[in-house]
Amino acid sequence: MRLSDLIGRFGGELRGSDVELTGITHDSRRVDKGDLFVALDGEHHRGFSFVPNAISRGAAAVLGSNEALAVAGTDDLSLWIVSDPERIFGSVAEAIYGEPTRALRVFGITGTNGKTTIAHLVSEALKKIGRRVAVIGTGALRFEEMQWESPFTTPFGDRISRFARTVVDAGASDLVMEVSSHALAQHRADGVRFDFAAFSNLTRDHLDYHKSFEAYREAKERLLHELAPRSVVNIDDPVGRELAQQLGRRAFTISARGTSADLVARNVRFHAGGTEASLATPFGELALDSRLHGAYNLENLLIALGLGVLAGEGREYAEALCTVGPARGRLDAIPHPRGATVFVDYAHTPDALRGAMDAIRPLSEGRLIAVFGCGGDRDRGKRPMMGAIAAEKAEIVILTSDNPRSEDPSAIIEEIRAGLEGSDADVHIEVDRARAIELALDIASEGDLVLVAGKGHENYQIIGDQRLHFDDREVIVELLGRLA
Repeated sequence: MRLSDLIGRFGGELRGSDVELTGITHDSRRVDKGDLFVALDGEHHRGFSFVPNAISRGAAAVLGSNEALAVAGTDDLSLWIVSDPERIFGSVAEAIYGEPTRALRVFGITGTNGKTTIAHLVSEALKKIGRRVAVIGTGALRFEEMQWESPFTTPFGDRISRFARTVVDAGASDLVMEVSSHALAQHRADGVRFDFAAFSNLTRDHLDYHKSFEAYREAKERLLHELAPRSVVNIDDPVGRELAQQLGRRAFTISARGTSADLVARNVRFHAGGTEASLATPFGELALDSRLHGAYNLENLLIALGLGVLAGEGREYAEALCTVGPARGRLDAIPHPRGATVFVDYAHTPDALRGAMDAIRPLSEGRLIAVFGCGGDRDRGKRPMMGAIAAEKAEIVILTSDNPRSEDPSAIIEEIRAGLEGSDADVHIEVDRARAIELALDIASEGDLVLVAGKGHENYQIIGDQRLHFDDREVIVELLGRLA
């Protein structure tokens, strides 16, 4: 694609000669000859500082702000000057790669909790009825036997569109995407042609980045207001109720509490094997029998079913949905040789921790043993809140490290412990996460429930500037093997 064609479409000023572009990236380490390099500012670095490296690797042109490119000193290069390169980056990437998301049926899922489970449910159910489904979500971009790791829930626009082009060429029919608040605030997915969106819930998270709950909410709502024509909205969530009213006929509503909605669950029963309910659907009454536990997973199931309804899928899809098990690291159950049950879950927000504990509590009359910490360099306000929830729900609480990053893990634990003061819970502190898990497994006896929360699917732990291998499930299985 010619640089002048892009400027004609998106605006801005060309300095230098018109050139043919073959790709696009914002990462100077990944520049190939003929690429458009996008000089984006990050949290700790200015985009223009990477321009020389991009040029040395063969960039054909640079997109950036006037200030950035002036400082970079690139007089002999083709420059595309715009006021806000971040805002158009995703759309430019989509254009360069031939609008690949228009060749797919695209589902976008946002909300504080539930994105990964909903994406898992939708993608697996679609596969069961013969669709060829690509997934962009926490930790990876996946299509059948192909997988690329990603540090982001939702990558930047260049990677989204390049992946979409790859899977379209390989025969994909659908793309299921988790869409994070960071991505929406930074316009990463603005180039994607979404067919359907879903909103799960909104509770406190990422305030270290967004600074206020209002800004966090505005970012999430962009997907439904600006990027998708139709959306499934959970009206059991107070923000969801308001959002559904704002969207009007563009909203397809769900309720797990018997509220009047387009899709309603009634006669709900939670049991050791999962969840049963009667669903009033547009294609008649449906008996739900799922292996997923808890009220919040019933909401996730309804949202996944709602997306199928909007996409024109019928009873076959709904029945396939009932057979899908939990996503990795989402209430992932592991039997303890003494008759206890151990659950690994990603719950890392107050609401998610409460939801996970509420989900497993009815499964046994034994003790609930909770092992968790909080991430460093993240929202400190949620730490005592999570401590208070653990004190309310669990008989035994073991506070430990999560991803402490640059913070002192002991200081993080003390902030969590403030929420447990005055409670009747038996509180233990063990900074070493593996030892904390071992302590919980040693304490557990027949009928007890152990919840190891906060990391779920993650296979690493960030301590200082080191990313070390650590997988809760691996640690648990190894330790239980010694006890067997």
